[in-house]
Amino acid sequence: MDDIFALGYVMKFFFEQLGKLNQLPQMIKNPEVLLDEIKQKKSNESFSIDVRSDIAAQYNQELDKLKGKIRDLSLYSSMPFHVTLVVLFIVRILSLVAAFNGSIFWALVIHSSQFLFAPLSLFASLVQFVALFPPLFMVHYAIQVCLAGILRDTFEWANFEITNTFIVLFFIIDHALCLACTFSTGYGDSKWAGWKKLITHALFGIIHTKSYTLMILLLSRGQKFSVILLLLDFFLGLTSKGSSWLQKKLGTHWTILFFHAHRAAHIPRVYEQGHKFHHYFHDTTAFDAHFYGSGMPEEFFLLFFEIFGASFGLLPTSLNIHTLMISLTNKVGHTRKEDASGGVNHHPDHHTQHIKNFSIYNCLLDMYFETNYPSNDEYPYATYIVTKKAVTVDSKNVSRFQFTPTTKGRSLEQVWNFPLFKNIAAK
Repeated sequence: MDDIFALGYVMKFFFEQLGKLNQLPQMIKNPEVLLDEIKQKKSNESFSIDVRSDIAAQYNQELDKLKGKIRDLSLYSSMPFHVTLVVLFIVRILSLVAAFNGSIFWALVIHSSQFLFAPLSLFASLVQFVALFPPLFMVHYAIQVCLAGILRDTFEWANFEITNTFIVLFFIIDHALCLACTFSTGYGDSKWAGWKKLITHALFGIIHTKSYTLMILLLSRGQKFSVILLLLDFFLGLTSKGSSWLQKKLGTHWTILFFHAHRAAHIPRVYEQGHKFHHYFHDTTAFDAHFYGSGMPEEFFLLFFEIFGASFGLLPTSLNIHTLMISLTNKVGHTRKEDASGGVNHHPDHHTQHIKNFSIYNCLLDMYFETNYPSNDEYPYATYIVTKKAVTVDSKNVSRFQFTPTTKGRSLEQVWNFPLFKNIAAK
């Protein structure tokens, strides 16, 4: 019963704070706007961004109140984490068995039983969906609904079918990319993790990170999808450009939504029933990287949507080339680099500190909300040293971010871990 109360508390907090976070300036919450600003500056030119301080103060205060409410609940109404881990792994394996036998109904029914054992994973799954549906799913499926049927039927010779062979090759390539990242990410050498650590993370990841796509592919066997649409989408940048346009129209960006969902996912009790799966190990490797950077119990609604779409002949979002680039980006982002200049180890540090660096490669949000490691006051970001100071402007308290050029650093694209062969349409 206490989990039900906790579910109500965290739902209320999450949706109440969404509107407040959207009041932040675009250059703080939208890296595309910041990148445009940097491109207009000379290489040795400093600049600053002012952000009202009260939003962060109020957010942190409400979050602390929520954590207090959660801690006041009984500690004995939830299963211990390791029991939850084993039970939900069994649920996922049984779902995969149903998927292997081609039963969408039983795969989803069995998978939904996770909410009986981990009720707060309902919240974790929902906020992941809220954060990722507009930028990834909405535009992709709009394109699929409009064009997939026409192109698939008109150019039957240019279709590809999901077969067992396709699935095996997909995961061979996926694991090969993970292994390649452990040696080099294309931006310099990766910090060697050791074979024991790599094998441990890889074995855990078979269920934790790879089974999401495996279930989708198993339930998509026999479906044919248009190669022409896949390539048109990629070379014309339909999904990437459509996503950018939609987020600007909505006045938000997935990075601020992800930051909010990520901090909520680390709330006590919620964490143990969802995102802690993603933090099972200390530190991280490319094998820990999911398409969307989530823990296994946080995937239900995303998984449901992809399986539902595939049943109607719509290409799963996970097979969109734009999404595959994001998947590679996540592999790079979860790999610790030898050269940490420019802040490229921002996310790997999250996996050692756990309650720091919640933003996805964006130190500005973490500095603003006082969750940046190792310092909230100064951090290397791309080709700048960013310092944060409290100032007063027009009688209002403001956090001023000063960007000072440095000779040591990396481009913002590298800090954001864009693959070397990223979507050319985004250039």
